Amino acid sequence: MPHRSLVAKAMNLHILADIRTALHKAMREGQSFQQFRAGLEPLLVKKGWWGRQKMRDPATGEIRYVQLGSKRRLRIIFDTNMRSAHAHGHWQFIQQAKVSAPYLMYSAVLDSRTRWQHAAWNGIVLPVDHPWWETHFPPNGWHCRCGVIQLSESDLESRGLTVTADPPTATRPWRNRRTGIRENVPIGIDPGFAQNVGRAAGGILAEAVRNNTVPALVSGTAIQGAQMWRDVMRQEGIAAAWSERVRHWIRSPGTPDAIVVGALRPEDVERIPENMRQLPASITLTREQLATIGPERQRWDDITDILLSPTRVWRRETESGVDLAYELDSAAVIVQIGRIRRGVQGNWVAAMMVEESNPDPER
Repeated sequence: MPHRSLVAKAMNLHILADIRTALHKAMREGQSFQQFRAGLEPLLVKKGWWGRQKMRDPATGEIRYVQLGSKRRLRIIFDTNMRSAHAHGHWQFIQQAKVSAPYLMYSAVLDSRTRWQHAAWNGIVLPVDHPWWETHFPPNGWHCRCGVIQLSESDLESRGLTVTADPPTATRPWRNRRTGIRENVPIGIDPGFAQNVGRAAGGILAEAVRNNTVPALVSGTAIQGAQMWRDVMRQEGIAAAWSERVRHWIRSPGTPDAIVVGALRPEDVERIPENMRQLPASITLTREQLATIGPERQRWDDITDILLSPTRVWRRETESGVDLAYELDSAAVIVQIGRIRRGVQGNWVAAMMVEESNPDPER
């Protein structure tokens, strides 16, 4: 959830690390925005991540002027991270106290700045582990000030409250203009916020990288994206967070209709034709492909681990082009390199094999 404002433009891993370090410090020391900005802004200016700069759009290859760092952008980064970090900590406390206080009530700030949908949710009471909180646990958008109040059975009785029977779950279609991926987002929740930040594996900053920053980083050319993928996945908590996100997508029906499950590694780039090395490093799995699988579904839960740490990788020449097979234990993920699907040329997961099928693999 944090870092949404810098995903498209903070493509340098070192810049991302600087911002994450500053946020950690701000959280640890309870800094104000002014203190956070005073410590970070000079560093970003020195490294060139400030003002209007020429940059290549990783999605189109177009060179254009973009607005990088600014006071407003830093304010959004700071505000979103602090709210999300608070929510993450609050969720941990909620889980510890749910035996004696098993209910949550949605609490909106009812003033002129409150979204009408959030105001409509005010007073909804549901059990702590109700599925509604997986998408509606606040914050639910940019500058969202909503929260929850934890309640016991006696709290419900004293306040005259009852559990809400049918909480709203309506969605609206949304298309990410940069990736082309379509999904349905809950009405009233900004795209990217429809998830419980308290459940984030590896902490709130890992959740940010897992859901937003990594797909943007690996959308660069294969050589750049592959190295970025490796560097990011070596950071504490990120690989586990990424794997958990993919598992959740695999097990849950609905949208989005595709997800980045991994990326080529630097050594894998050497296996693909040179004319394909300017394509993105990202590896995508679609719902349509997932629907073709059989009883091996549980092995698909391991797809990110297989792509990250295969025991071997081998190349297959087919009539349609080049495939790479990533093998770990008794499973192998087949990735079609540079194929065109949905009008996009990229790397697509084609199959999961449960038995080795290449007697003479290229190592």
